[in-house]
Amino acid sequence: MTTVTAPRIMSHPPILPDGMSIISGETRLERTQNTASEKVMDISDLENTQPDPAIVRSYLWKTDWRLLPALSLVYLLAVMDRANIGNAMIAGLTTDLNLKGDDINLAISLFFVSYIIFEIPSNLMMKKSRPSRWLPTLILIWSASCIGMAFCKNLNQLIVARLFLGAAEAGFTPGVVYYMTFWYTKAEQGPRMSLFFATGTLSGVFGGPIAAGLSTINGGGLNSWQWIFLIEGCISAFLAIVAYFYVQDFPETARFLTEAEKSVELARLGAEKAIASTAKLSKRQIYDALIDWKCYVFAVMFFAINVNASTISVFLPTLINALGYQAFQAQAMSSLPALCGFIGQLLSSPLSKYFARSWLLLSYSFIGVIGFVILIIVEDDAPVLFFALCLASFGVYPNIPLLATYMTNNIGGITKRGVATGMTVMGGGVAGAIGAFCYRTVDAPRFLPGHVINFIMLIVIMLGTILMRIYFVRENARRARMSAKEKEAALAGLTEDEVDDLGDKNPSFVFLY
Repeated sequence: MTTVTAPRIMSHPPILPDGMSIISGETRLERTQNTASEKVMDISDLENTQPDPAIVRSYLWKTDWRLLPALSLVYLLAVMDRANIGNAMIAGLTTDLNLKGDDINLAISLFFVSYIIFEIPSNLMMKKSRPSRWLPTLILIWSASCIGMAFCKNLNQLIVARLFLGAAEAGFTPGVVYYMTFWYTKAEQGPRMSLFFATGTLSGVFGGPIAAGLSTINGGGLNSWQWIFLIEGCISAFLAIVAYFYVQDFPETARFLTEAEKSVELARLGAEKAIASTAKLSKRQIYDALIDWKCYVFAVMFFAINVNASTISVFLPTLINALGYQAFQAQAMSSLPALCGFIGQLLSSPLSKYFARSWLLLSYSFIGVIGFVILIIVEDDAPVLFFALCLASFGVYPNIPLLATYMTNNIGGITKRGVATGMTVMGGGVAGAIGAFCYRTVDAPRFLPGHVINFIMLIVIMLGTILMRIYFVRENARRARMSAKEKEAALAGLTEDEVDDLGDKNPSFVFLY
């Protein structure tokens, strides 16, 4: 092991967004082993060069078209497969399975129990194994679970199927958030996260009309709600098989990139200490994530966001049905609030180029607050209440990619970021388990307790955002005041691995707020 001495302080340059200094003349990148071809790629000769903009553009163009459409499509189906139980509810599921009282809420809730349990282990497993094998396997398991729900005869069978569905889907969303950090710099992750999560909201746009169409099918010995599960599960299974041949592991092993594109991207990621394939699983970083208060604040915020998102996505058809619309109408009309949420998410990407994510989180949450206030105070006015659902959706759904990017940008260290991602999305899993009981049949038709809970959750998001912004601003200012000698002293005597393990505690790390 080498020891970091004072003259090597610049070998760990500030971790900055694009447009600022990415590669300095002092930067040395370690030799990286290409795990796909067992070929060693030396990129240290790039230390005195700037990335070629043409090569960077080519890399981003190829990577965007390779990753984003496929991942987004699978995420769309994942959200449909977990939320289609809401469509099945008003298509005859509760009657055919003889579900009483809160039985359906229990089945919805237990999905998130296995979701919570398997989130962090799944993220660590993906790092230990290969994304190209792990992610498709998760898709295959949850598609089989979705198909299995079509043949459930009672509550117990439905619960088992939902538990398997939750265990498989647990690894996908945090896995993709983590996976994105393998391929993109911090500044590039935000717009792509927004697009990815927006397709989850888009599932509501398609899911409602699709479910409405499937609910008219009664043939082959199956009822309409069974066809919803069966057909949507088969589509996911087909994509799982394709994914085994399509998903790539890391930039340096990607078959669709040239050697020049691989080398330049390794240099760019190396400047942010984000080369995933060469980073070892660090026990120190796992421990740091578990004791870092920031991870828990992010988890609480993600909990609040997912109470909002999960209750809307699952119970939207029921809420619209309660306004006086027929089941078929409610299925189809549920696409409009989902479309509003999708538009909100799409707008968050270009807006994030001009406004800090903390301001966007506050603004969207405030819009959501207005929507739920209307739902709480207005009675017996279906058009106004339907508009409030659209307004609430517009304010709620953009918070998901905004917070995901906010977290990954401000947690340093490959392993720590992976654990923090799991912890954060675990907060979302807890939210789903609790949120399943927010809208109960006994509270129909106004469902006031659920609306009040969602209002409170948006206030929690706003308070958490204010807290994190204040901390990041003050901490950046403190680090900016540190002299070169103070920064050297903070790293003196540490080995290269120990410096990497500092993550966001490194005095050169810059928080984005």
